[in-house]
Amino acid sequence: MIPYPEHEPDMRLGGLRRAMGEYGLSSLLVFSRQWKSECIHYVSNYKLIGPEAFAVIPLDAEPVLFISEAGDIDRAKNEGWIDEVRILCGECDDSPIELAGAYGNKSGIVGLEIMNARQYGALEKHIGGGIVNALPLVDAASKIKSPWERELMRFGGGLADLGFRAELAAARPGLREFELAAEINCSMMAAGADDNFQMFSAGKNLDCMHVPRDNITLEGDLLLAEITPFVGSFNYAVQLCRTVKIGGASQLEKEKYGILVEALEESLKLVKPGVKIKEIALKMNSIIGAAGYEKYCHPPYMRSRGHNFGLGQFELTDDNDDILRPGMAMVVHPNQMIPEIGYLACGETVIVTETGSERLSKLPPKLYETEVSAL
Repeated sequence: MIPYPEHEPDMRLGGLRRAMGEYGLSSLLVFSRQWKSECIHYVSNYKLIGPEAFAVIPLDAEPVLFISEAGDIDRAKNEGWIDEVRILCGECDDSPIELAGAYGNKSGIVGLEIMNARQYGALEKHIGGGIVNALPLVDAASKIKSPWERELMRFGGGLADLGFRAELAAARPGLREFELAAEINCSMMAAGADDNFQMFSAGKNLDCMHVPRDNITLEGDLLLAEITPFVGSFNYAVQLCRTVKIGGASQLEKEKYGILVEALEESLKLVKPGVKIKEIALKMNSIIGAAGYEKYCHPPYMRSRGHNFGLGQFELTDDNDDILRPGMAMVVHPNQMIPEIGYLACGETVIVTETGSERLSKLPPKLYETEVSAL
């Protein structure tokens, strides 16, 4: 794990407090559950392992982190940047909410959508009418990655490449999808990934990607992979989309995959500050559409041409007028249904720079092939 620089906490919390001032907030109450931990990690750098956690960030006082696991307090202090860490006394402990309310009558709440009825009641009791949904505040702040966050994502790009190399080395007839996914996961976890959001499909004339199943791979199958490791939290996920043929690829398969590679390369030439996000999607659609697949560039065949991960959500769609800014990160993927051969996966993650984009994968986009060596 890449340690955060000394200035990162002040920069991040300082930016949040400036936004709080603009919103007129006296405090920020951040809530996360174990299965949706991006927000608490963003404000504290704490990787949540218990059922839930809160952070109280006052406008003019030191923040406090509340965690569920007493045995995790040392790690919370060592990994994170909030010095005061308290233990929640069960799921009925309202002390974080009470503390947020004590700083004033207007509190920004992050995580309202995952709170339960009892927690809503505690908000009404301790904060009353001064409840503001502050997710947009944190969401906006997280869209631009700091230099340290970009380093985390560069590390993740190397992990994704490592996972794909493990897939190439293991791929052969007779393995099940989940066994190949395990090879990918094992290689990345051993190298420092905290987790991996994995989509993987194997077969002929595939119509989509899905979570790995017990389907057995055969000679002539296409392997579709979206490899998405992350370190810290899902905010720093890096995705690599690639297609592998078990055995030699046909000329038709190479030709059709070449359309996706062209769409990726030409769209990445547009990625730079000031460009509307929709221009990236429109470029991919125009190239794939000109090859005769315009119908398949839209629902129900395609949903979007890319997106980011975690906080600061945006999609690469042909109607998104948002503007790219330096420090934004996203996966650009012209994944595509080609009726003659099925669905194909192609794409990678980039960071928007001052003059263009930085690609996080070192592996060339192409249709990869493996020699046939059955179990």
